[in-house]
Amino acid sequence: MSITLIHPTEFKQVPWKNGKGITTELAINAGATIENFTFRISIASVNEDGPFSNFSGYTRHLVLLSGNGLHLSIGSESIALGLTSLSLEKPLDCVTFDGGSLTHGKLISGSIRDFNVIFNPHVFTMKTNTYVDFSRIELSSTNTYYVYACETDLCIKSQQGSASTTRIPSGTMAKIEQPDEPLYLEGRQMIIISAS
Repeated sequence: MSITLIHPTEFKQVPWKNGKGITTELAINAGATIENFTFRISIASVNEDGPFSNFSGYTRHLVLLSGNGLHLSIGSESIALGLTSLSLEKPLDCVTFDGGSLTHGKLISGSIRDFNVIFNPHVFTMKTNTYVDFSRIELSSTNTYYVYACETDLCIKSQQGSASTTRIPSGTMAKIEQPDEPLYLEGRQMIIISAS
């Protein structure tokens, strides 16, 4: 088992694939590029309506971090008619869609920040869960986890009632590789991604 903290000073600024903005990259598999990766976790600011980058062959999880929300139109017919396919309306709302689908985002009222998980479903499965209120989550020994502390510090405890604690500061992500003993994650305003 290992726990690695990835601090904001280690995040990378990367241009969007469609060239219309900048992504803050938190994690990507070793040796990857924007054109060829198995997974990538990032944060982006969206300041105007527009198309999403094409990530054909990938699944996307999109989480609203801050702002008044975003409507997504997915598919050429929905885009042409201005129909909403999916919406993020409050912090930590999460939607899942095909990264290769033609997708257009429309801001509800002003800029937003979103959290992106993009992965190749033929390589492994990634599940994204969000927790607004205080929660205590047991982490399975069979998975690798990426945990992002959105607004408050989080705690990883090795067992119930144990004094052994790892703190995840606000704005930091932790990578937890296959715990060999029961681990509990405590906190609020958190995003937990499990990979298997």
